[in-house]
Amino acid sequence: MAPMSRTRQSVAAIPAGMLARMRVSLSLSKRAPYSTRGTPIAGMMSKEPPRQKRHAMAIFLTLEGEPMFSELENHSINREVDRLNLPNSRIKHFAPASYAQAGEDVILEGILAARLWKSQRSWASVFYVEIGANHPISTSNTYLMYQRGAQGILVEPNPELGALIQTARPRDVLVPSVVLPAPQASATLFIGNAHELSSVDEAHVKSFGDFDGIGGIREHIEVSALGINDLLIPYADKVDFLSIDCEGLDYDLVKAIDSERIKPAVIQCEPSEHFIKGNRARIVNLMEGRSYRLAAMTDINVIFERLT
Repeated sequence: MAPMSRTRQSVAAIPAGMLARMRVSLSLSKRAPYSTRGTPIAGMMSKEPPRQKRHAMAIFLTLEGEPMFSELENHSINREVDRLNLPNSRIKHFAPASYAQAGEDVILEGILAARLWKSQRSWASVFYVEIGANHPISTSNTYLMYQRGAQGILVEPNPELGALIQTARPRDVLVPSVVLPAPQASATLFIGNAHELSSVDEAHVKSFGDFDGIGGIREHIEVSALGINDLLIPYADKVDFLSIDCEGLDYDLVKAIDSERIKPAVIQCEPSEHFIKGNRARIVNLMEGRSYRLAAMTDINVIFERLT
């Protein structure tokens, strides 16, 4: 999990379907009732809430027509309007909920929502595998999907984080191992002072330097290991989304996948370009040769969608 620029957390693409849902949500938010926690209360459609209890809220509709809520006002709009001394629009602007490091989960939601709509599937049918899951919520690529009703496998060898995953995400299956290109019984995990930087590659952890005072290695432990194909083959026909975030190992893992048998609809991985120069291009070339298109790119990750 690479560090973000302090001034920029951009995404290369926001799917049109997500933007359309955001526009729908804004029109609905003008009519929504409120509670003290910012969620609708049945039977209050005609009642105006006390001003001190009012919360800004938008309603996002799932494919099943069920509401999803966001209390996050889009401060980017407000900041720019204020900076240029312009009048703001009278309707509030809302940002979609996001838990990933650079908004990847919002991009992924749009890509998968389009595929689900075309195949008439629900979010409850979505199955994901997140290798290097880390924290169950913070910087998670799959927690937004989990909130929508999806479930899957979270691979996280750090026992502290594994305990958090089991508490926060009971529908998911925890695999407390490291995943490697080829099978082996165990491996050494170097746990960083910032747990997002933990890796089986000691040099990769150290490549971040001081990292604002939280860089470096806290400890190393022996953990169980398994090959990536041993992990994925039992679910070969089931995986909608595969996330790989293994701190310097992502290219080797993607290359090792048995692409004739394992064909997730969407794959995301982290090139660690700061550590392995040219790795992003290597991953793109590999994936395009396997009938995937580069669907989106952030400062941290690349996202691919299967073409066939």
